[in-house]
Amino acid sequence: MVFLTVPCARLRVFGDEPLPTTIVHSSNDEAIIAQWVYGEKESENALQTVDFPALNWNFNLVIKFCSPEQYLFDATIDGRSLVAKDDGTFFLKMNLSTREYQVFSTFYEPGSQTRFILYKLLRTN
Repeated sequence: MVFLTVPCARLRVFGDEPLPTTIVHSSNDEAIIAQWVYGEKESENALQTVDFPALNWNFNLVIKFCSPEQYLFDATIDGRSLVAKDDGTFFLKMNLSTREYQVFSTFYEPGSQTRFILYKLLRTN
């Protein structure tokens, strides 16, 4: 997994492949982002019943959000849960506070034919 981050920059890159991405959970203290690596189309539903705290998360880095608005851009977004910006581009809106977050990652494989990369952003204080 590739992580590119610049303190209080306008851009952060998680991963380097154009995988379908969604926000599974988002609050002021935490966000979980899922990238679908492979599997049947119906495998998207597998994320609805995941026990996220029980997964084996690996710590990667600490990032800081300096703006109250964050948007997740994904070149493979299919049109659900999108917010249109004035310039016509589309993003998934995140709901994180302007604070530091620890970034964790893990692979989730609910079966031998399905794989996701998960990223958890957890507020540090």
